[in-house]
Amino acid sequence: MADLLQVAAPVTPKNYTNISTRPVVQNDEVFDLVDLSKVLKPSDRSEQFSQQDATEESASGAISRLSVLVSKDPSLVSSSLKALLGADVLRELQESGNVELLNKLYELAGDIMLSPETAISDLGAQQKSATIFNGEFFDILRAISQRTTNPEIKNAVIAVLKSISSASSGADILRSLSENFKFLSERLSPSKSLSAELLKLSGEFGAPGAAENFAELKSRALQMLAQVNSSLLVTEKVKSILPLITHNLSRFSDNYAGVKDSFNSLLELLGNKDLKAALSKAFLEYAESAQLPLETKLEIFGEDSPQAQKLAADAQMRGFVDDLSLDAKAAAQGLDVEQFRAKILEAKSLKEILMNVIPARSEGKLDSLIDDFASTKDLNALLQRLSQIVDSIDSAEVKTALAGRLNEILSRLAASEGLKYSAPSSMENFADFLAKNIADPSLRSLGAMSQNEMLQSLLTAPGVFTPLLHYLMPMQIDDTKSFGELWVDNYSGSDDDGERENRLFLSFSIESIGDFELEILEKKKELSVSLLCPPQIVKSFSKFRETASKIAAANGYYLKSASAGALKEKRNLVDVFPKIKEKRAGFNVTV
Repeated sequence: MADLLQVAAPVTPKNYTNISTRPVVQNDEVFDLVDLSKVLKPSDRSEQFSQQDATEESASGAISRLSVLVSKDPSLVSSSLKALLGADVLRELQESGNVELLNKLYELAGDIMLSPETAISDLGAQQKSATIFNGEFFDILRAISQRTTNPEIKNAVIAVLKSISSASSGADILRSLSENFKFLSERLSPSKSLSAELLKLSGEFGAPGAAENFAELKSRALQMLAQVNSSLLVTEKVKSILPLITHNLSRFSDNYAGVKDSFNSLLELLGNKDLKAALSKAFLEYAESAQLPLETKLEIFGEDSPQAQKLAADAQMRGFVDDLSLDAKAAAQGLDVEQFRAKILEAKSLKEILMNVIPARSEGKLDSLIDDFASTKDLNALLQRLSQIVDSIDSAEVKTALAGRLNEILSRLAASEGLKYSAPSSMENFADFLAKNIADPSLRSLGAMSQNEMLQSLLTAPGVFTPLLHYLMPMQIDDTKSFGELWVDNYSGSDDDGERENRLFLSFSIESIGDFELEILEKKKELSVSLLCPPQIVKSFSKFRETASKIAAANGYYLKSASAGALKEKRNLVDVFPKIKEKRAGFNVTV
């Protein structure tokens, strides 16, 4: 299985085996796709589209090229995955004797390939991680927005979502800024004084108290950006990063009362008492478990509320983790790697392993962390905390050895009964593999594999250029592998009677057989299904309509039409979902 600790360097040591913990679910479990807002059909823009296509084809900017790339190929991610795990690739590695890379890829295949029993739970996990706007609270907000004709209420709903998004992204923005300034420091290293100032700023944005000191840091950062911009050392590539940093600085909000204020403003506009009560209850339930700053939660619940005590305990635990991270970073600087590896291999528990990088004076804080896990049984929380501690270590050798040994024990814990643990989805496992191995020279030996294309596929699918739900679906049944991607547009449009439509598009490739495309249009529980397959096997689907009708009926749908034909040429995403091109053409779209 993939390493449980999420750290910023390859952490899989040689010769250790993890235990698979992918949950098995019943294949009749219902997968509820997210209910997106209705999008009304915009005005015709044929002329604009043709002009836009010409512009995109000749575009030289990185973003423009990526937008064209993802609009043309609905299977970028799965093609990248096939370049790693295809039978021909694995056979070639086996014949060449590249055992180390082969074992890595077999381990990835074990984590990422789905079976009919695990596919539904994996899709659910991918859906959950795709957006923060999941759960009953956001379902009610969607219903309010769809049913009301009052523009004030619609704007109030948007304000709530914006405030939540701003509050939730604060930590990510600070991490991004830290990395931004670290990048600038490295690029401007010929100027020792400027590079040192940038590196110092990077460390301050990554420090635990960065949020409280943001105003002062922002002021210094803007001054530093002006200095960088005027430097003779700055290149066009470096200059292109400066607007992104300025944008990140502008996105951070320290208005901790913003979420509560925007929600109260929405409540004041609602007249239905039952709706207000249901919305308030759902809001408090969401806020209690949401990834929001402590100050924001205290504004919502109040400093004297029962939740405040739990929040205080959480804050104390975060402080313990911060302190332990600093301890581990300092202790690892003088370690002899071989001696360290020998010591942790002899250790039998998490505490014994960690005490090799934690000084005795902080043993109590480490005990508190482990006791909290023993009490809550929340393995995901423990993983997050341990990842922070391990990732704080600068020495890649020490970090690799420590993370590998911890993963052995954590893998056994993940397989235990009675623990709360949400295993990563196939998409998360793939992204984790790339993060740890994208720079591995041995991957370049794979002829069909391009590191740049793999990164581009993850960065652009989905994204602002593809306003669709997106799911990775690598499947394996017996020895046959299939690599596919599912694209979903809930409420893709409406016809004259105002009825909404949902469109699903599955593009996949089955090894040794060829490419397939399955398109489903749903309206009022009626399905229109189209399957395109390799020409040589079209006759195999002569009873496709009969089979599709039985599947539809078994799930409460009526099959209106079904067809199977030859796939002569793979379609672009914009061919299946015209809204992609419509939304990129301008703002004449009503949401």
